[in-house]
Amino acid sequence: MARYEWINIDSPDDFEQLQDRLDSDFDPERIAKKLKASITDRIKAVLLEHNYTDKDYSSAIYGINALKFRPYRTECVRLHFFDDRVDLRDCAQNEDHESTLCNHYHGYMVLRPMLRDTVGRSVLSPDIRVGAHGKVIQGKHSVNLLGHRLSVRGFPTMNPHVEVANSTHVAAWTVLRHYSESYSQYGRNLIRQIVQLSSGSGSAGISPVQGLQVYEAERAFRTAGCVPLTVARNEATVDEEFFGQLLAYLESGFPVCIRLAVNDQDHVAVAVGLNWREDADGSPPVACHAWSQVKTLLTVDDSGMPYTTVPVENPPRDVNESDFTTSDINAFVVALPDGVGFPAEAMSKYSKVVQSLLIESMGCDSELIQMPRYFLTTIADLRHYARNNEDQFGETLVDLLMRLDTVQFVWIVEFTNESLWQEGKVVARGIVDAFASPSDPNPLLLLHNEETVLVFDRTSVQTSAQALALQRPSGVPLQRMELNLLPVRS
Repeated sequence: MARYEWINIDSPDDFEQLQDRLDSDFDPERIAKKLKASITDRIKAVLLEHNYTDKDYSSAIYGINALKFRPYRTECVRLHFFDDRVDLRDCAQNEDHESTLCNHYHGYMVLRPMLRDTVGRSVLSPDIRVGAHGKVIQGKHSVNLLGHRLSVRGFPTMNPHVEVANSTHVAAWTVLRHYSESYSQYGRNLIRQIVQLSSGSGSAGISPVQGLQVYEAERAFRTAGCVPLTVARNEATVDEEFFGQLLAYLESGFPVCIRLAVNDQDHVAVAVGLNWREDADGSPPVACHAWSQVKTLLTVDDSGMPYTTVPVENPPRDVNESDFTTSDINAFVVALPDGVGFPAEAMSKYSKVVQSLLIESMGCDSELIQMPRYFLTTIADLRHYARNNEDQFGETLVDLLMRLDTVQFVWIVEFTNESLWQEGKVVARGIVDAFASPSDPNPLLLLHNEETVLVFDRTSVQTSAQALALQRPSGVPLQRMELNLLPVRS
């Protein structure tokens, strides 16, 4: 039977109360130490939900207990994090009350009785993570607690099930769990099912802990209905192109499985966010890609708390910083929706074509469009953004976007330079059909700067465009468009 008890958190030291409330099977000393170092003082109370049944944990230990001298217990403990000690029992259950409860709720952490690596399926808000800054992919996750349906925005994570799943299985699970909560077309897969999807054999046996490569996550993604794309970094790869593609997918709202290699040892994590540089100090004289403006990536992995920062360089060590840097990334896998046929690699090359078109056909100053940035978004989100920013777009451009004949996904490519970047401004923007073929001679749908828009006829063999004057409000600059990641409110 479920049992609940509160812990008041007046200071980080109060997390040590967990050592008296949890059995040794949950490794409470390590959990208390981890929470004490990782959770901000925004959290004022933790509700312990004892005897909780977790489906992912149950799926992982299914069949194992019969093979082990020491069977695992089946009941878990779920920790719920609040910024106040709210009343969950005595308040009338209605939408207004549950909305108030959600404002105080910052996520949960399942603890598994496994002696070590006891952190199971968890979703924490990045807003309560010490040292987390920038923007993060965040899905809405619902929780049923004492008759209330609460929700939290964050990214799922867990420690590996040592005898069942390793870091690549967990990385694939986090991505697919995020998709299942965010998009209706994806089903929910338990960790045991991810192991089976990765093996390709449907085997229900225990997976070996060693030996799984990041590329094998492709099989799990493909079987789950995604289109996986693997990009490797090698001696022939230009770092700007490699990291430019990684950044493009991340800004598109797609979590990216990254493989980090140090001292011949591989580690798999999932990049879920980023933090832009605050100023131009230390940048190259001429920044030629938006990647030059990234300060850190934010990752989730199986070795620590979520939203750990991975720095681009080696600055003085931060409290929330990984032992790796982005220079240790040697490959990544991204799970794309079906139909996106124009990858970031093609977009990188095509951005140079668009850049030339801006100079030759629209008279843009080449020094103002040195730095391209491109990302995927849905046409619905683009139209929503344009409608909410009509004072910036102007009536003509908004009307064109509402009537644009295209499919679900489009590439947005923006051009600026380093100086304007610091002000959040762009000089020009293009919209490219994401369902086009990389060999398509004319994937561009629309291109505009502050004064003019070119509308391209995709049905014509010859590239043709209609030029229209934009009646935008004078003195209103074009702002950098950021649609798919939500800010961390630290």
